[in-house]
Amino acid sequence: MKKQNLKLFGMLFCVASMTIFSSCESQNEPDDPTTGQNASTNNKDDYELRILTFEDADAKFGTYTLDYARANIIKWSNLIDNPQYNGSLTYTEGGVYSWRDENNTELSHSFTAPYWNGGHAISNYVISDYAMLPEGYSGWYELQFSTPLGGYNGSKNFCVHNSSGTSEQSLTFVDNTERIIDHMYVTNTNYFLNSLTYGDGFNPTATEETFVKIVATGYNAKGEKTGIAEFYLCRNGKCITTWEKFDLTALGKIKRVDFNFSVSSDQVGEWGLSCPTYFAYDNVAVRFENE
Repeated sequence: MKKQNLKLFGMLFCVASMTIFSSCESQNEPDDPTTGQNASTNNKDDYELRILTFEDADAKFGTYTLDYARANIIKWSNLIDNPQYNGSLTYTEGGVYSWRDENNTELSHSFTAPYWNGGHAISNYVISDYAMLPEGYSGWYELQFSTPLGGYNGSKNFCVHNSSGTSEQSLTFVDNTERIIDHMYVTNTNYFLNSLTYGDGFNPTATEETFVKIVATGYNAKGEKTGIAEFYLCRNGKCITTWEKFDLTALGKIKRVDFNFSVSSDQVGEWGLSCPTYFAYDNVAVRFENE
C-alpha cells in the first residue's frame, strides 16, 4: 500500500478516537535507586515484579503457529517481520498476528493484518540516523519498526505500537486476571522522529506549541474504566530520543490497557491526525501479588 493510503486510513481512525487537549503530565516521585520502584508505590515485599523484555532468552511461552504466514513461533525473534513493510507476518490480509507472554507477565496482544490498521509488532530494527532516508526506500513508513536505539538498556528486541486503523490496540492479560502494570519504557520510532523533526508531505515540522502524548486507559474485568496515564512523546516541539519510564500505576488493577494519542492542533489535518501514531516500548513490568 502506498504511503498516501497508509496515512489516510490512520487519519480516518484517529478522527473518531482522538481527543485533542492539553493537560499537565503527572510528575513521578524519584525512583528508589536500589529497586527502580517509585517511592509512592506499594511495599515491594507485597508483590513480585515480572518483566516482559521480548528477549529470546526470556521466552517462556509454548510453541505455536501463525498458519497464514507458515511461521512457527518458538521465540520472540520469530515474530519479527522482514521486510518491515508488507511482510508476510504483519501484512497478509486477514492474518491474525498474536503474541503472549505466558508463564511470565501473562500479557498478550493480537491484531488482524495488515498492520497499517494498527497493532503491536515485535522488532529489533535499528537505524541510528532518522534524518536521512536509507537508499532504496520511498518513505520512512517502509521502515516503521525501526528506532535509533534498539531495545531498552542495550537489549535487542522491543515492540512497536501503531494506533492507525481499526484493529484492537490493547494489551490484555491472557489468563483473564486483573493486575497492576507498574511501568514500561517507551521511546520514539524513526518514522515519528523524522516526521516531527523535518516534516513531510502529510505532517508539519513540530513547533514550540506542538505536543504528542500517549493516553493509556485501563479497564477491569467488567469492562469498567479504572484510570488514565499519560506520557509525552513530544512536548514544546521537543521529541524524546532516549528510552524513558512510563508509570502506569495510576490505572490500578486492570484486565486490559488501551493506548491512544492526544495531540496539539498543528498535528491534525483534514482527516484527523497527520503525525505517525507510533511508539516503541520495552521492559513492561507487572506486579504479581505474593500469597
